[in-house]
Order: sequence, then C-alpha cells, then structure tokens
Amino acid sequence: MTSPHRRAKLFGTDGVRGIANIEPMNVETCVRLGRSAAHVFKDGTTAIGS
Repeated sequence: MTSPHRRAKLFGTDGVRGIANIEPMNVETCVRLGRSAAHVFKDGTTAIGS
C-alpha cells in the first residue's frame, strides 16, 4: 500500500497510467475510476482512448 505521505501519480499526459494489479493500479482503484467515469458520463457523453 502507498504511504499516506506520498500519493501515487495515476494521471499522466495521456490519461490514467499504471501497471495492472500493481499498487496503486489495483482492482479497488480501477473500480473507483470506473464508477467515477460512469457518474461523469451518465448523460451519454462518450470517452475515446487508445
């Protein structure tokens, strides 16, 4: 787990970054990001990534 005094950088110049299943990009983080995106895009807005 990351130290409370040091926050991991999740967002880079091209969006979310990190290696799957390695802290901080674990399952819990991905679920929270997904829920947040669903809340933001609930009006039908589309997010496109590559």
